[in-house]
Amino acid sequence: MNAKGTPGKVIPFATGFARPSTDDRTFAKSPARPNGLALAPDGALFVVVFKNGKLWRIAYGGR
Repeated sequence: MNAKGTPGKVIPFATGFARPSTDDRTFAKSPARPNGLALAPDGALFVVVFKNGKLWRIAYGGR
């Protein structure tokens, strides 16, 4: 949001979980589908992928 409280443009930052293709997003064929989210005190986002047993940490790297 900007200083006036108006939301900004939506920018995808974590994509590609619903594979194998954008046309077929069935759970059985997807190797990675997020099942849970948590926010760390430092602002990082944790994403749990139950199907393959992975925990991803997504953090801002700056520009």
